[in-house]
Amino acid sequence: MSSVTESIVKAVEKVRQGHYSARQALKEFKIPKTTLLDKLKGRTPVLTTQGPSPVLTHGEEERLVQWIFEMNRVGYGQTRRELTLTVTKILDDDGRISPFKDNMPGPHWFRGFLKRHPTVVERVGETLGKERAMVTVKSLEKWFTDYEAYMKSPEVDDGESILKDGSRIFNCDESGFSLTGKNEKALAPRGSKNIYQISSSDKRQITVLACMNATSFFSEPKLIFPNNRFRYNPLEGAPESWCVGRSSNGWTNSEVFYGWVANHFLPGIKQRAITLPVVLLVDGHSSHISIETATFCKENKIFLYCLPAHSSHILQPCDLSLFGSLKGAWRRHVKAWRSEHVGSNITKLNFASVFAKACTEFTGQDKQLSQKGFRAAGVSFLSTPLHLTGKS
Repeated sequence: MSSVTESIVKAVEKVRQGHYSARQALKEFKIPKTTLLDKLKGRTPVLTTQGPSPVLTHGEEERLVQWIFEMNRVGYGQTRRELTLTVTKILDDDGRISPFKDNMPGPHWFRGFLKRHPTVVERVGETLGKERAMVTVKSLEKWFTDYEAYMKSPEVDDGESILKDGSRIFNCDESGFSLTGKNEKALAPRGSKNIYQISSSDKRQITVLACMNATSFFSEPKLIFPNNRFRYNPLEGAPESWCVGRSSNGWTNSEVFYGWVANHFLPGIKQRAITLPVVLLVDGHSSHISIETATFCKENKIFLYCLPAHSSHILQPCDLSLFGSLKGAWRRHVKAWRSEHVGSNITKLNFASVFAKACTEFTGQDKQLSQKGFRAAGVSFLSTPLHLTGKS
């Protein structure tokens, strides 16, 4: 690699990692402006390669590189498997024939990808034991520093204003709601040994994807069922504004999450005239940061940012306020429904109608529930989480 080429590679790397602006890189590495801008925008490859053409086009590979760097900046490092699965999806969606078995690239393609894009490197992730995986004050302070720096960086339009406006800061999360509810203590004569309550034999659960902002706006939930297809109306008895998804295991996957962001979250924001752009805080699950979702969010002024691993009990507003109250209401309505329908079970067919009643009770309980969750997490106005200060 010549010295000029090496300077170009370093300049592109510094800009993509957010260390330099394009202007700073031009001054530091003394390369032509058009050369740097063409490579940053993907109009020309960072390195000119010879030999057979890669499976993806140059533009497609540049899009992958941009995705890797953007997700890294918002707190999520892609793995080799996530990259190759994304390539597989691109090929499958396009109906393209490739030399790979099941369109899944192997090690040879991956090595070639790294050679074609030297600004991307693979680092071995460190496996943490239970003690080291626990969140520390130091790791949380670093996350807050990185979060604030990202929101105030040039790539986030109006970032400082977002941090001061709780209506533009959102958190979404998912949680499973058991079809059996949860047993409560029952009254019985003193000395009784066996106390029975009406219960269902169905141990399954339905996943609920919920979202709220820091000023008491709760998005209508998305119910996710473990089905390949519906032979019934899964939203029977629920408001028309609710939405539904399905996956093989009943949890959120990339397609389900993308559908929620594109067809539910963004339209809901626009309907309520909430100012764009907004920030959406998510956990680091791979379903939240697919290339399709990341691209859609970027194009529609939604800034995704990942919460640190193992921190839901500290930094996830939905976990700190919403789900606890909602599950309490759910258990009460499950118990009431069983008392009225002795011998019957809550199933996937009637889940939505019972859950809707629980939501009605929940939304009327505490108008400041979302503020309490965001205040406890400290992610809306850059305050220290209450868990770290010992305050309540």
